[in-house]
Amino acid sequence: MKSNILLGIALGILVVSFNLFTMIGNSGFLLTKVSDYAESQIKLRNFSTALELYSHGYKIRSQKKFKVGIGVSQKRILEASIILHSDGNFSQAQKGYKEILKSVLVENQLLEDEAKRFEGYAANNYSELELLRLADSFQLKNPIKAFEMYSDCLRIYPDLKNKGTVEDKILKLAARFLQRTRAQHQEGEFTQAIKSYQKIIMIPCLSENLKLEATQGLSLAQQQKRFDFKVAFLTFDDGPSTNTLKILDILRKYNIKATFFVTGNNSEFGANVYRKIISEGHVLGNHTYSHIYKKIYVSVDSFMEDFLQLEELLHERVGIRPKIYRFPGGSNNLVSQTTGGKKLMDLLIHTLNAKGYQYFDWNVNSQDAEVILQDTQVIIDSVLSSSQDKEKIIVLMHDTIAKKTTPEALPEIIEGLREQGFTFDTLP
Repeated sequence: MKSNILLGIALGILVVSFNLFTMIGNSGFLLTKVSDYAESQIKLRNFSTALELYSHGYKIRSQKKFKVGIGVSQKRILEASIILHSDGNFSQAQKGYKEILKSVLVENQLLEDEAKRFEGYAANNYSELELLRLADSFQLKNPIKAFEMYSDCLRIYPDLKNKGTVEDKILKLAARFLQRTRAQHQEGEFTQAIKSYQKIIMIPCLSENLKLEATQGLSLAQQQKRFDFKVAFLTFDDGPSTNTLKILDILRKYNIKATFFVTGNNSEFGANVYRKIISEGHVLGNHTYSHIYKKIYVSVDSFMEDFLQLEELLHERVGIRPKIYRFPGGSNNLVSQTTGGKKLMDLLIHTLNAKGYQYFDWNVNSQDAEVILQDTQVIIDSVLSSSQDKEKIIVLMHDTIAKKTTPEALPEIIEGLREQGFTFDTLP
């Protein structure tokens, strides 16, 4: 009887959630109502439903309240999954861990790391004894991993029988882990050091001296990270087009400079856009004249001919010869290997380096070129999620005539990156 009532409540929540999602998506239903309803589900301990609601709200508009709600829901789901795990209910625990990992956003890196490890333990049905044996096997070959696994064992099984022995092993390894963390800190790896200090502080059996040292190290690393400027280099490929003008307007509004890797456009419109990019303080980079892969990636000579054709055009139109460039498709594209051979890219880089040119790839992909017209929110989420825990980012975006959603996404990308602590600059 009780299980039937609970099932009825769960089904009712799902129906309400589905109807709510439909209203939001189709009629602009007030997002505050989503947040209010999600908050009520937290109070009712319906954490999965709350996570689903907050996530749906975040997909529509990446507001802070949805981020916070997602984080709270994930934490509660993790706690509930650990209880299931400790009771030997591996399959249900695994579902909870996977739910966290599939979330639209995971801002708490420690929580995500725990969910990944615990999901692996649950998938293999490791009992507390099996997990301890596995940790023992790592003591010599990978003491840091052993330390992590012993700590995980205490987290999942807080009442295990030989708790004192496990705590002793953790304390012996903790000093080594702290030593490695200090090295990360001294090398300026502040993000990784912060995560490591936090792991150490969370150990319940930690000695007061080690806890104090880790706490002080964490505080210092957090302060240093705030002053270690995070820099975002916004880059736009394949213009000029009317979308370039829209992007320039947005950049002017936010007082941000960017880098434009342009292609050849010998029209008066093209010349005007090139001039506008330069006059507004942005940087022009060479992206080849034609951008036709099968033409430029035949040989070094064919690439250089196309490359220099654009250089001459830019010199004629705006009086500059860019010293930075980006390969169409990036330096790891497969077309160049197919048409020009596996050594072509190395030869091109060597040739261009010798002439004083520098190429730039990217480490954050906006995904705006994965389809002809990408969804605006996908572009926003791709950039903001890929930028997490990075100190320097080069963001790949496109400003061809077809990429109408890229300028639409740009304001939220800029605001989101600023929230993450990034400043903006042009490539050298």
